[in-house]
Amino acid sequence: MKKLLRVIIYPFIFIYLLFILAPKTEGFYLLEEFLQTKKVVFSNEKHVDFGLMFHVKNPTIYFDSIKAGSIENSSLLFTLFYNRVSVKNFVIAKDFKDFFPGDIEILKATHTILFPHIIKLQGRGEFGELEGEVNLVQREMRVLVRASGVLSRKYGQLLRGFKKTKEGYLYVQRF
Repeated sequence: MKKLLRVIIYPFIFIYLLFILAPKTEGFYLLEEFLQTKKVVFSNEKHVDFGLMFHVKNPTIYFDSIKAGSIENSSLLFTLFYNRVSVKNFVIAKDFKDFFPGDIEILKATHTILFPHIIKLQGRGEFGELEGEVNLVQREMRVLVRASGVLSRKYGQLLRGFKKTKEGYLYVQRF
């Protein structure tokens, strides 16, 4: 019995140590390098690697050399069973206010081992609230937006690609 427990517990401990000791900052640099090919640049950010959590504080985001906005804090939690990426207080720059309906208070993407093919999305901001999911098997993203009055009035053009339902506006995209 003890030998069976060792066979089960030791691999889990090894995997968790890999997650804790993994060089998350270098992973972030790889992400930055990839985003640069898409003309997205992060600057003035501060990285904090804390065990299973990785924080990026106060980055300024540029798209095609134009300031797109700034984020107060973003965090990444990676474990074997539960993964979460969250962005808090994303302030949209004035130049992009015409394209995007206001600042984002919080945006979360979560993934669990219980549903490995689903990534859940949640968000709240000046646009209202959103919830949705990305189905990796069906290659489909579904997002339901409960629009605020500002979004409905000022950004009606943006909502044309959405289907109006009694719960809100539904956006479905296949990839």
